[in-house]
Amino acid sequence: HSTLAVDGLEVSKFDASDLFFAPPSTRGRRVEWSRSDRYQSVTTTHDGFRHERGRPTHLRCVVLDAAASELTVWDEVRVITQDHSHHRVQAWWHWGAEPSDVRREVHGQVTRWRFRVFAVNVELDLPTAAEFVISEPYPWSPRYGVVEAGRRSAVEYRGLLPFRVGLRLY
Repeated sequence: HSTLAVDGLEVSKFDASDLFFAPPSTRGRRVEWSRSDRYQSVTTTHDGFRHERGRPTHLRCVVLDAAASELTVWDEVRVITQDHSHHRVQAWWHWGAEPSDVRREVHGQVTRWRFRVFAVNVELDLPTAAEFVISEPYPWSPRYGVVEAGRRSAVEYRGLLPFRVGLRLY
């Protein structure tokens, strides 16, 4: 699960007995796309939360820096209509292995978590108000039909929107 849930709702409805079936209830669209010899980036959004308070939207920007071997993913949830109520935003990152060399840095309203998974360096920027679990057991599937014990990180934020989280892999 590498997307966000807002107020306990998934982007698309699905039938738990058939996880590969998701009826076409969410409309996604590309906002921007660019590429050069060094960078490729795409920004997308969807309307999967359009029936909730404030009509939250999820914007995701993915940037690949080929020269530096870095992948950055920014997720932001914002409201379209004025909304002064608190929302619950959850996100998960499945690693397959236990994060190591964990460090935490606070920079004003942002907490940066740095760690390694296998040979990959990970930086995760979260609002300081968010609750974060660096590692919890969670099954994962390295390929179709195979389920193994693994680890994931989880964040939960309860507060006013916008909510913004950044993930950098290098």
